[in-house]
Parts: sequence; C-alpha cells; structure tokens
Amino acid sequence: MKISPLSTLFAAKAPWNPNFFGSNLAAWYDAADSRTITQSGGLVSQWNDKSGNGYHVSNATAATQPDYLATGFNGRPTLQVVGGDFLNRGTTALGRNVGGITCALVGLHPTGQTFTANANEIFISTAGDAGVTRFSTSPNATAGATADRYAIAGRRLDGDSFASVSSTTDSLANRGNPWIRVAQRAYSDGVANHWTNGTQDMTNEVVGTQTAGNTSDTDSLRISIFSGANAMPTGTQLSEIVLTHSTMTTADRQKLEGYLTWKWGLSYALPNNHPYKWDTSLFGGTDLSGLDADAKTYITSVETADKQDLETGVRTAINAFVVGCKADGIWNAIEASAILAGARTLAGALQPLVGTAPTNFNFVSGDYNRATGLIGNGSTKYLNSNRAGNTEALNNQHMSVYVGTAATATNAYIGLGGDTGIYRNTTFNAIDVRSRNSSGGTTGSINSIGLMGISRSNASNFDARVDGNTVIINSASTTLNTQNTTVFARESGTSLLADARLAFYSIGEALDLALLDTRVTNLMNQINGAIP
Repeated sequence: MKISPLSTLFAAKAPWNPNFFGSNLAAWYDAADSRTITQSGGLVSQWNDKSGNGYHVSNATAATQPDYLATGFNGRPTLQVVGGDFLNRGTTALGRNVGGITCALVGLHPTGQTFTANANEIFISTAGDAGVTRFSTSPNATAGATADRYAIAGRRLDGDSFASVSSTTDSLANRGNPWIRVAQRAYSDGVANHWTNGTQDMTNEVVGTQTAGNTSDTDSLRISIFSGANAMPTGTQLSEIVLTHSTMTTADRQKLEGYLTWKWGLSYALPNNHPYKWDTSLFGGTDLSGLDADAKTYITSVETADKQDLETGVRTAINAFVVGCKADGIWNAIEASAILAGARTLAGALQPLVGTAPTNFNFVSGDYNRATGLIGNGSTKYLNSNRAGNTEALNNQHMSVYVGTAATATNAYIGLGGDTGIYRNTTFNAIDVRSRNSSGGTTGSINSIGLMGISRSNASNFDARVDGNTVIINSASTTLNTQNTTVFARESGTSLLADARLAFYSIGEALDLALLDTRVTNLMNQINGAIP
C-alpha cells in the first residue's frame, strides 16, 4: 500500500484561501498578515503582494504613506489614509492580454468626508494617475455614471475611450459601515458586474464605447492603492485586496466572498441565501447552517447593529436558548424580549429577540457590558418595552428579568404601573412581586440576583420565581393596565428607577418560570464562557 507523505495529507485538508485560484491569482494584499507590511512608527512604506507575482506596492515618502492600524474596523488590522496617502508600483503585467479582471476589496469609507470622482481604491493605468486607465474601483462614479454609487471604470484596449459604470448601491448611505465588494470586468462581453456584501448591484452593465474581445492590450501597467486622479479622503480603510485575471464563476466568487467575510467578521452582511453566510467550515470556521431560523434572524439583527459577527460560542448559546425554549414549550409565550448581554455594542443589545425593540431612555455605551448586561443609574435611565399591558389577557401573563447586580434602594426591575411588576423593596426586606393587583406578595432575599419572574394563569393566584424557587402568591387579578411595561422602572420612567444591572427581560403569556430560569441562566453562563 502506498502511503502519502504527511505534507500531502495536510495540504489536502488546508482551508480554502485565494491561492486556490492558482495561475489566475494576479495580486493579493492582506493587512492581517503583518509579514507583508513594512512600517515604521505606524507609517506603511511597503505592502507586499502574496500572490507570488511580486507586485509589491510602496511609497518612500513618509508624508504620503498610509497609516497601519493594528485595530481598525472590527478590531482587525487595516491600512488607513490621511488625505493624499497612497502606495503604488510602476511596472506590472496586471490586466495585460487577459479576458477579464475581478477585484475583491474589504474596507470602510468614513462618514463626514467628500468623495470626489476619480478617487479610487484600486487604480491600474499605463502611466501614473493621469495615464490611460485600464481598471479602477471607486465609491463615487466618474463622468457618465451616477454619483455616490460604487463604480467600475477603465477600458479594454488602449485605443478605446474611457468609460465608467455605477452600481445601484448608495455608497453615501453605506459610509461608516465595513463592506466587501467584488468588481468584475468581462472584456470578452464588454460588460461589468459588481457585488456589495454578496448582493449583486450591477448586472452585465454594458460598458459604453468599449470594444468587446477576448483579450486586453497595453504596455507595462502601474497599480496604485488609495490613488487616482484625486486622493481618497482621510479615514478610508482597506484591509484586503484580491485581484484575479478571470471573471470568476459564481461558485468561485461566492467562495471568495465567504472567505473574506468570515475572516473580517462580516458574514452577517451576506444575504440569507449565500452558501457561506452560516457555513464557514471551508475556510477553517464552523458550519452553523443548522441553527434555528428564529435564532438566525435574531443573530443577524444583532450583528448588523454591531457591524461585526459574534463569536461562534455566542451564536451557539443564543441558538441553544431558542431551541431549548421551543423544546420546553415556552417559546411562543415569550412575546417581547431582549437579551441585554452578548452583543458587542449597546445597539446590538437593544435588538429584540422577540417583538418590538425597546426604546432607550438615556443609556449610553459605557453603561453596557457584554458579559453582565446593562446598568441603570436609579434616576434617569430606563427602557420602554413598547409592549402595552393589556396586550395579554388579564389572567394569562408573565414578565421576567435577569438581575446580575441588585439595586441599592426600593427600585423596580420591571414594572407596569403599581399593579404588576418585580421590585426590590427595602420596607419588606425582600422582593416585592405583583400581578394584575397592587397588593401582591414578597419572596426571596432583598439582594437576590438571577432570574426573577411572575406568571399568572388564573384569577386567584400567580407564580413568582426568585432565588431559583417558585412560590404561589394568593392575589386575585383585578386590573388590566394599558401602559407599556418598563424595564429598570415601574412606569414610564417616572418612579422607582433602578440602579441594577440587568441582562435579560421577557414579557408575554403565562409560562413555566422554572423552565425559563434554566434556559436564561444557561444562556448567561454560555455567553460568559464564549466572550474572550
């Protein structure tokens, strides 16, 4: 029996990357590979090409060298310009006698800056910025195309007239958001295509004044990054660039999109039908395509607000919670809820797991901790759930909160007027619980933490859960309040505001509080274990 060498066995299992394009790979610049970057004091003098073709780009003048940021967007390495910075190479065979070019870029355009026409991320030309443009990408189209749209420009033959075509994506509206874009020129058909975050926004756009043909021609070409006839504005970031001498099949393009979005934490931005939105195992990631559909919807909303993917462990923790609640038969009873932990940002934490998003009153990013949740100040900060108290029937209602740090005074953790809620009561030295009646009962320790909940399924009493114990409170239902339930407050932020730290809340129909307690507690533990 012939035994393959170890190198062959390991090579067969190597994760997919742009080297798999083989001879079609024309140039590859990767800010995540510090070995390819020459920098001094944070200024980049050279960015090496990883394709093996040696098309390294450089700039010997410190005043116009891009900045190297070890923690750019999403906390990952990137190159950033201060207006006028660039890198280039004067001699390449890029775009010479090929049937087409595909360029994939990962980057970010800043808000508050003006992007003039002819300010390019990639600029390939015959003789510098004023030469004959072969191929370029830009966030602002040049003459003949729509302004403030991602654009592709250039020509196939040196004798052709210059042409620019634009996508349908509004680059102005997309500024401040990281992206992956794929720009493609098919010389054989005389058309251009463009995809933003895996969604096609330019389809076989006929490049006017271009002569269709199977090859291009030119003398030796120059490539410039961050450069064209006009400079890229300050704050523009580029993290990875892949150029191929091919127009790519759909399968290859999607692999490239999947690889780049997984690598840079942007998988959330891919459309739901993209084959690599949830399955990144081809690139060394994890196959999460089997996650529950409701969990996927929530995860995507959080990641979109965060502008970055969550860790795999946080994703699977959320999925386990949703799947577990469904298995327990309590999922449908949760009608308004937010997980106030796990997300990377406050905006992400305020995305609704179920129902309408809460309205934030006065919380700021510094009040939020991924591991422990959101902390109030006892005076001005609360959430309006936007869930009216009479949405659920008089005798079919629950609400719950997960308390990470107890309040310090008589405060409401969650409330609906004075007749329904969960309060820390210093008079009774216990947790005061009420359901559809201003006279409720008390249970647990005043400094209890963890899940606290109330659930009413009949007219004579209701369940209350504190400290991992469920007790029955004999209190008849009398009042169906029409106000919105508030979190960190008793009602509309006007009384008993809490300075507690909360990590979850839910509102809805009656359910088994012990089952909910187990699921929420496991969720919090798993999130904490997954956060670096």
